[in-house]
Amino acid sequence: MARVRAVDPELIKRTQAFLLSRRDGQGGFRASGRAVDTFGRAPKHTTDAYIVWALVESDPDNAEKMDLTREIASLKKQSLDADSRWGKDAYFVALVANALLLRGDREAALTLLDRLRDRNLKDGAVTGAETSVTRSGGRDLQIETTALAVLGWLRANDAKYAAAVRAATRWITQQRAGSGGFGSTQSTILALKALTLHARTHAHPPEAGEVRLLVAGKPVAAKRFTEHDTEVIGLDVPDPEQLFPAGARTDVEVVTDAKHPYPFTLSVSGTALTPPSSEQCPVGLQTRLTRLEVTEGEVVPLTVTLENRQKAGQGMAVAVVGLPAGLKVPTDLKQLTETREKGVVSFFEVRGRELVLYWRELAPEQKVTLTVDLVCDVPGEYRGPASRGYLYYAAEHKDWVAPLAVKIRPAGPEEPVAGK
Repeated sequence: MARVRAVDPELIKRTQAFLLSRRDGQGGFRASGRAVDTFGRAPKHTTDAYIVWALVESDPDNAEKMDLTREIASLKKQSLDADSRWGKDAYFVALVANALLLRGDREAALTLLDRLRDRNLKDGAVTGAETSVTRSGGRDLQIETTALAVLGWLRANDAKYAAAVRAATRWITQQRAGSGGFGSTQSTILALKALTLHARTHAHPPEAGEVRLLVAGKPVAAKRFTEHDTEVIGLDVPDPEQLFPAGARTDVEVVTDAKHPYPFTLSVSGTALTPPSSEQCPVGLQTRLTRLEVTEGEVVPLTVTLENRQKAGQGMAVAVVGLPAGLKVPTDLKQLTETREKGVVSFFEVRGRELVLYWRELAPEQKVTLTVDLVCDVPGEYRGPASRGYLYYAAEHKDWVAPLAVKIRPAGPEEPVAGK
């Protein structure tokens, strides 16, 4: 962060000092005895590698002379054993390769980077990672691993990695969501680090030109740009329903007369009452209102159940429960606060019409059920947004639940509204 905005240097030094104080003398780091998670914790080799990488990344020129000799030697030995669990873990190998490069062990780093290119690069993505420091999985883990590999290949500055860099940066760019993120916070940060270094490494003189969008061979949008345009150049497609018939294959081309290549993103958005669930989602969600017809001022219980469908523990899990507009969570949040204090949930927040519940971890086949009393606030018939459950660090795989619906009758003269 200090490279883009002001950060107190003492904060960095204190953090470095704390991490160094956790060394176990055997080439690794001691985990906190106060850790409240078990299944959400990354494997030791992953955590050790991430800590070393973070330390050398915070001091890339080794100006502070932090002594990490024992730790780097341990990581190097583990990673160079290509047939071991560690040597087959692409995320671990990529972390170690970057750390070795930043500390001048180019020969060992190139051996690891060659392995990533030859064994793990498939269609632009670097596969074969066990998990990350945040216990991510699926596409988010692939983004993190691919980004770390790209950082290593670019820092190596060797022409033999040029094809791998082109394929990987193209794949990372294609993972960008319409909102600008690349999955979770961790995968977005690493994707941006890799793409920023790539842009800096492959910088070219500013130029003017035109970008055009063709659908089925016909131009549908165009925009001129000058050498002074440094922000994203966006093209909106008019009448997309007509241009992209449902179920039909449609060819799309992005064309520019500029002399240099530019990254691009094609975003398509749509709306569904209940999006399709992913078969790869390891958690299942259920939501239920105890009554579908209620009276203004009454309280209706909402039951939420999140289940780990697998016999393996999971890291951070999330349930986003859509609330019909006529219902609201009591403003004192007392019931939810008690639920958190009892450990039923790790954290909660209310965002507009959605109640968001978090769990730091889920044990194998664990099922969590809680009840939240909602206040029937405004008469009418309402339907909320669809609810979903998922792992925070594998958010592309969600279990979607049909929207909750409720009918709230106005309170009669003999039925005073609560609080009035």
